[in-house]
Amino acid sequence: MSSIPSMLGSCREVRIIGCRMVVIGGSGSQEDIEKRRQQLLTTIKGSKSNFQKKLLCGRFAELSRRAAIYKMPVHSIASTAGFDGLAVVEKILEQEDIDFGYDPAKGRFVS
Repeated sequence: MSSIPSMLGSCREVRIIGCRMVVIGGSGSQEDIEKRRQQLLTTIKGSKSNFQKKLLCGRFAELSRRAAIYKMPVHSIASTAGFDGLAVVEKILEQEDIDFGYDPAKGRFVS
């Protein structure tokens, strides 16, 4: 498969910190992320190369961890402020607007 620019997606900002690249404000949909995770799992299961499996497992873990890390700080913040953390996370993840969020000080969603 050859890559084309539309496959790369978009984001608000990219920071290089040491040897790590941090993508901020990515605009990929949850559906696209899940499709990529499933594609990686299928490739991992079909691979006979230990090196390829290790590489793909790393990619899968990073993709999964980013989503989990995002959900945990948002859940924690909302819960600590006295709101239903799960409901707040679910509402945010339903949105296409990457600037949509929750302001616990005001007790409302913002964009």
